[in-house]
Amino acid sequence: MKGKILASRYAKAVFELALEKKILNEINNDMILIDSVVKQSKELIHLLRNPVLKPKKKKAILKAIFENKVQNVTLKFLYILTDNGREAYISDVAEEFQELYNEYNNIITANLTTAVKVEKDVMKRIVDLIEKETKATVKLKEVVDENIIGGFVLDYDDFEYDASIRHKIKKLKKEFDSNLYIKGF
Repeated sequence: MKGKILASRYAKAVFELALEKKILNEINNDMILIDSVVKQSKELIHLLRNPVLKPKKKKAILKAIFENKVQNVTLKFLYILTDNGREAYISDVAEEFQELYNEYNNIITANLTTAVKVEKDVMKRIVDLIEKETKATVKLKEVVDENIIGGFVLDYDDFEYDASIRHKIKKLKKEFDSNLYIKGF
């Protein structure tokens, strides 16, 4: 909980700065890059969380990784996080920033879970339907999960539509458990 609140505050601060400087898209791209790099490198995560390593050394490492790849504002922001002892939350801050960016630009993320990969034209039709319903731009993430057996699960915002075979089997099991046959003759 503490990490979420902390990440939200830092993300709001850099978001407002990006708006003020009119570099919102650039900073968002930086945050996507930072989040990706940090999540892909377990060594970097351990390094950032290492309490023995001095902030000066951590800043030098961050500079070596991100200099000339991100905006100067973003690099300075990473330095501020490090100076304040919050470098372990860099990925969380980047995620929160992306949420703020999506909300500001009326972009929602929808997740489509299927048992097999879905064709591009079907994905396009799903995106079109959600955009028509929500009047927002939709980023559709596809997840392949063989455990749902067939059908699909679609969720976005507070909406979830589960048309999977697994869900239907669970409903049938529940119905059979509660609808016991009583001999009437």
